Amino acid sequence: MQKTLLLSLGILLCAIIQAQPAAKFESEIKKFEKADSITPPAKQQVLFIGSSSFRLWNDFSQRFKGYAVINRGFGGAELADVTRYARRILIPYRPSKVFIYAGENDIGHDQSAEAVFKRFLELFELLSAELPDTRFYFISVKPSPSRLKYKSQLEDFNKKVNAFIKERSCNWTFIDVYHPMLAEDGSPKADIFRPDKLHMNSKGYDIWEKLIKKHM
Repeated sequence: MQKTLLLSLGILLCAIIQAQPAAKFESEIKKFEKADSITPPAKQQVLFIGSSSFRLWNDFSQRFKGYAVINRGFGGAELADVTRYARRILIPYRPSKVFIYAGENDIGHDQSAEAVFKRFLELFELLSAELPDTRFYFISVKPSPSRLKYKSQLEDFNKKVNAFIKERSCNWTFIDVYHPMLAEDGSPKADIFRPDKLHMNSKGYDIWEKLIKKHM
């Protein structure tokens, strides 16, 4: 009886722990769903999904004026979060193209490049199966000055994803924003980031816009 009770408590504890990350962005996801219920997005649009680099893109609508785009960036998102919420704010839209930015926060939270790459594979498998006719563009993690101590992990993750996509004949493309954001000496360009040295200013988004529009 005691063993059964302990087992039940253990299962309950695991369930609580697993549920906590899912609740982290629940309010933001529900806001997206509420907006979708009021004005359902048309199918075959271009979707941007990922972390704060998309959420804080203040002039996003102006830069992509003339394109049918949806921005579903939610601050602090990790790759696992994009996978977790894909069935709610990605797959239902049946987009023609999806631009993904995630992975930097994972590494910034002390996850290894190998662990984050495994998270990428989970997302890759899910989206490839659910949206076989959609084009996916995975944006490399950027060289944020505030995360220079993770430089080797960031670069290793980018290399793993790039090599994986290149080795396959698939509907995924890797977009390298990392190297265009570096100065000649190999350090991050100082004038393209906000004072927090993590998020980009308008000059940083100029680089992203140019690279992304090649695929629009």
